[in-house]
Amino acid sequence: MKEVVLHIGMHKTGSSAIQNSLRGYHDGVTEYADFEEENHSIPLYTIFSREVYQYHYWQSLGLTQQDIDTKRAQYRIQLDSILSDSTADRIIISGEDISTLSDPSQMDLLQYFADKGVKLSVVCFVRTPKSFAASALQELIKAGVGAFNTEILHPAYIKRLAVFTAHLPRERVIVRDYDSSLSESGDITNSFCHILGIHYDSEPNRTNETLSLTATRLLYRLNNLPISTTGSPQRLNARVLLCQHLMEAFPVANEEKIDKDEQLHFLDHTINVDLDFLATHFDIQYEAVTLEPDFSRAQDYLNDLSEEQKQRFKQYAVEQGLEAMEDESLDSLLIGFYSFILKGLS
Repeated sequence: MKEVVLHIGMHKTGSSAIQNSLRGYHDGVTEYADFEEENHSIPLYTIFSREVYQYHYWQSLGLTQQDIDTKRAQYRIQLDSILSDSTADRIIISGEDISTLSDPSQMDLLQYFADKGVKLSVVCFVRTPKSFAASALQELIKAGVGAFNTEILHPAYIKRLAVFTAHLPRERVIVRDYDSSLSESGDITNSFCHILGIHYDSEPNRTNETLSLTATRLLYRLNNLPISTTGSPQRLNARVLLCQHLMEAFPVANEEKIDKDEQLHFLDHTINVDLDFLATHFDIQYEAVTLEPDFSRAQDYLNDLSEEQKQRFKQYAVEQGLEAMEDESLDSLLIGFYSFILKGLS
């Protein structure tokens, strides 16, 4: 019987490192699925989501419904082909967005693999709410979000895992604490491979796309300005380049990092129900969230840019070729620098 291992994240638990490291892996028994993308979030979400036209990835690229339908058909053919490949008994499919599928969409996914006669297992790493909130906040800002609420920063452990725990045998839903896994194996790829019992003899691919606090605040400010930085491949590429510039101008090694305690003000007590779920089903014990949400404080924290930081950004932008007026405001500089990068791609 063919076996499929679904690695479903969660987000910000080293998934990119696992995907980068295992791309092309094939030991004669286990194979990393060969989709066009090494991150299988895109094909799996596109195939199974009942809300695929609202998928943030396709929206950021400005694809039409017809474009998305074409992508879905192509990915479905690829997945069918991967499962019919006789050169591997076990297939690894890795994508964080698989866990964000709605309950009906996750049921469609389970039914698909059941119809194929596949033995399905799920692997997931989880983080404490405080650790997750800080990383998720930064990821959302990088993606273009300019306002936040408790719902989008909620780890949603139940939503991501409940369908799998309800419909798969207990031993085939493997959930591990991310920090403990790192401590035990030294690397999240090693930990994942240990769970699967596979041998990985290459140096793990470590990716670090973390923004410093200053870079995060600048990008957050841009997100709240009247300019669209997504909606086409060119705009999205310019946004990615802007993030890279901010990481270069304000590297994590030299700058203050996001204060994880501050990000707890984005969470509320409803998360404690999810913490009970983790404790009950997987014996993972996380400290309860007791702070009251305080959006005003959280927003003030993100908007706190000093004059010195503003001047450093202006100096960097000018060094890159932007023509800036002496008394130009920070908002104008941010819009101007993004537009400068976008123009360079045309």
